Amino acid sequence: MKLTDQIITANHNLFRNKTRTFLTILAVFIGSFTIILSNAVNVGVNDFIDKQVESIGGDDFVMVFPAAMSDQITAITTSGSKITEYNPTTGSALTASITDELKEKLENLQEQIKDQNRIEEQEKPRKWWGLGHQLQDR
Repeated sequence: MKLTDQIITANHNLFRNKTRTFLTILAVFIGSFTIILSNAVNVGVNDFIDKQVESIGGDDFVMVFPAAMSDQITAITTSGSKITEYNPTTGSALTASITDELKEKLENLQEQIKDQNRIEEQEKPRKWWGLGHQLQDR
């Protein structure tokens, strides 16, 4: 059978059973639409999550809480049923104070980070006028 004969036979069979042809076309359309819709929802949800994370501070943002506040947040997020009353003076339903000891530890941590950056900067090789000669620290 030649290719032209096959095409003529296929066209003839398409119009011989119109209900089967219509249902096949409808199934292909619904399947394609479902795949496109699920991909669109996936992209939309990923974009929404990325925007929410960026609004908090992005990838380089770390939230530090005192232990008391951390316990409250864990209790609320894991149980989901604990309801706290909004406190207008603090602007939050979760309140905790940072102790002087914790404040001192954070300041010491900042100093340690500065010292580490200074050490890393000193260990980098220095170039003299871009000629590639490394200067030796004496």
